Amino acid sequence: MEAFREMINESETISFLGGAGVSTESGIPDFRSKNGLYRKKDKRFFRYSPEYFLSSDSLIRCPEVFFDYFRKNLDCRRVEPNAAHRVLAWPEIHYC
Repeated sequence: MEAFREMINESETISFLGGAGVSTESGIPDFRSKNGLYRKKDKRFFRYSPEYFLSSDSLIRCPEVFFDYFRKNLDCRRVEPNAAHRVLAWPEIHYC
């Protein structure tokens, strides 16, 4: 834990990889909740799971489908950050 604390305090940048729950409060859907991507019914996307549409394989094989799915379901340009986002972005925060 001490080594981890030291790495964080000495780093110029830190990336946080969180679960979908961090962003659902802002309106960004997760996969399995009541408003999640699995519950959305769209005939254009019935053949595959949301994980496939958002995969690198989908991007490489069918970029037009990848971007269509992304724009329809995960375009977050108008989404406002929530409290968790603001805490993670606060530059003077010390996590340990």
